[in-house]
Amino acid sequence: MTLYNVYLFDVDRSLLLAMSPLCVQDDGLSRAELEARVRMELNNKLASINTFLQQHAEQCHKIDDMRDSNHDEIRQQLRLAEQQLRVCSTLLCYI
Repeated sequence: MTLYNVYLFDVDRSLLLAMSPLCVQDDGLSRAELEARVRMELNNKLASINTFLQQHAEQCHKIDDMRDSNHDEIRQQLRLAEQQLRVCSTLLCYI
């Protein structure tokens, strides 16, 4: 019986990437069966990483949307302040 350690990136509960071994026991399996078992474990690990990356991309998109919305609001406030200053300066000219 041979134990194979293949190191892959895994996603833990706090969404941090950490190294974790992928352990597959030989148990007298043929090479094809062993490769199939390793492939299945690798696909599971990659699926969890893919899920993490998708969640991260969604969060980045939300942050970008919030930033754009905030910038738009600040621009509108700036325009309003400029208009109010023009009105005030026009009124001061007539006093």
